Amino acid sequence: MRRGFVTIMALLAGQALAVAAATAAPPPEDSDDFRELAPYHDWFVTRQNSLGGRCCDEGDGRPVEAIVEGDHWRAHITPNHWPLEVDHWVTVPANRVLREANPTGVSILWLNPYTHRPQCFLPAAGT
Repeated sequence: MRRGFVTIMALLAGQALAVAAATAAPPPEDSDDFRELAPYHDWFVTRQNSLGGRCCDEGDGRPVEAIVEGDHWRAHITPNHWPLEVDHWVTVPANRVLREANPTGVSILWLNPYTHRPQCFLPAAGT
């Protein structure tokens, strides 16, 4: 009985890691996301949020449609950018908004592949 439980837990953990890895994969080279973001790879890997947490890289960051609602940002998550995500809007916590220039010209959301929540966000014009 114990061995069966351990086996099932190991399989579930492996599946969770595989899903997270798939979510964090860089965009395919023939995609618009890749063409738009590839020139900024070195910039991507050095971003940090206000808590000092790494934003990660283009595997987690994608261009998004974003709007301001009241005093916070909302970002549109779509399967076009993250194939394993459903289409929805997410509120970006204030401590995840980067306050710097944005060389890409588009809003970028870094989505944590494990929690599926915003890790970092940078509006198109910076802030």
